[in-house]
Amino acid sequence: MSTVAASIPQARDAAPERRLYRVLHAACGEFATRHPQPGWRGLLLTGSLARGESRWQRAGDRWLLAGDADLITVVASRNAARRYVSGLHEHLAAALEEAGMHADLSLGLMDPSALRRLPASIFTLELITCGRILWGEPEVLRLAPRCTPAEIPREDAWRLLNNRIVECLAAVVEPNPAERLNHALDKLHAAIADSWLLFTGRYALGACQRLRRMESALAAGNGGLPWTHTPSLLASLRRAAARGPLPTEPRPTEATLRRLAAQTEAAWTWELHQLGAERLSDAARRKEAGGGSLAWLAAAHAASNHQTRLRCLSRAMRPNAPSPRYCVYAAAAACWFSYPRLTDDARRAAARMPCPPPIGAGWKAVAAAIASNYRHWIEHTSR
Repeated sequence: MSTVAASIPQARDAAPERRLYRVLHAACGEFATRHPQPGWRGLLLTGSLARGESRWQRAGDRWLLAGDADLITVVASRNAARRYVSGLHEHLAAALEEAGMHADLSLGLMDPSALRRLPASIFTLELITCGRILWGEPEVLRLAPRCTPAEIPREDAWRLLNNRIVECLAAVVEPNPAERLNHALDKLHAAIADSWLLFTGRYALGACQRLRRMESALAAGNGGLPWTHTPSLLASLRRAAARGPLPTEPRPTEATLRRLAAQTEAAWTWELHQLGAERLSDAARRKEAGGGSLAWLAAAHAASNHQTRLRCLSRAMRPNAPSPRYCVYAAAAACWFSYPRLTDDARRAAARMPCPPPIGAGWKAVAAAIASNYRHWIEHTSR
């Protein structure tokens, strides 16, 4: 197979990125030699690392990546390759650790037909525009269809905002260093801006473009911004555009988190109304949201215990049932918007998830349950 090495983006501090690209390229080649897999087409990189916008922390002689390294393995047959994926994941992670680096690896699996069928979305646009081939056939990225920002459904941008809300909840309740929590808050600020830009026809990839378009809209006196606290949002966008090592900042105060929760609620509600829905339950019944009953049947099939399986099957029998994704979104929104207390609405929403929290659980326990449901049922699925 003719393979290519990773190309290196010109970032202000690209040293950890260059090292990561070299290590992953070499490690993937080693693994392919030891475990030959017919039809293995390549290993792709997408996300902030591919855009050259990753944020790193220095810890002694080690580099720590804030956020995930988003990887996609392209193989001729998904079924034949599934048993290799966990081994590849372990091999890549071990190679990074040996090189003095740590990164949470998100490793997806696609076959060529899945790449060709990718719908117009933020993910697809990012992959075809910024995606990098760390190892494999030089032409593998050409399999993905072309798309433009104008073709991306607004539903996709609203889902991005919901996903970032869940990630923010997880960062608040987990014992992360202040830098990791601040990074999650910056990603939520970016999602607020990105989703608004897409809804208003101004979307463009990249932190610098995002910042310029937000500043341009504000300079023009645009009255369509649905949120307040714009200075905090712009400060967050400027940090992302600056790149380089993750700055050392104190853990955000409770007042800061409450302001961001209110800002998120204003953006979330405005976008929901733009989708033609007054409530989340209305949005969940739109055809763009997917079939709720089928999604609950898939969740029942994937359930690991009898009680969860029965709960999912009972939801599948209800007409117009919101999907597991929208149940998790509803719980996350209600929990985040009411931070740091837990409202009755948030409790009821959390009880509708595939694996609800214990009765009487507090805010942190409910937030942790939401994050767990998201990881298990939503993160790597379309349901």
